[in-house]
Amino acid sequence: MNETKPTPVGQAAGITAGQPNSPPAGPDRTTMITRDSIHVDPELVIIDDFINAHIEMTGFDIEKRLGITLGADESINFYANYYPDTRRLSHYLQLSRGDRLPRENDLYKLDLSDSEKQAILDLMEEAGLSGIARTMNETAEEEGPVIGI
Repeated sequence: MNETKPTPVGQAAGITAGQPNSPPAGPDRTTMITRDSIHVDPELVIIDDFINAHIEMTGFDIEKRLGITLGADESINFYANYYPDTRRLSHYLQLSRGDRLPRENDLYKLDLSDSEKQAILDLMEEAGLSGIARTMNETAEEEGPVIGI
């Protein structure tokens, strides 16, 4: 069986419409991220200068979107990172295979439309994104600038 795998992060980034991980052009809503097709884990995590969220794909068909078929011991985890300083959202998919630890080449990029990004941000906001971003900002102001040698 010839399967299409998602494009690993760090490889050619120019994914265009019509390729498996581009948003679908037609009416198939199961391959589009909407507020109703995902759930943001309410436990947002601060990592360095960004806020990380695990996204559960409750009604989103990631296999169909990517044009792949996962094996019995494979699953995909979806994460979003929000950078309060620049108000930028990044995201990645992580392929898990059985009980082995993930490797760098198990990370994949998924091209998202503006409406898909907004759905993720809206749900992160409902999980407390603004409050956490304020806390990060206050902590940075209290600690002052980092002086290096």
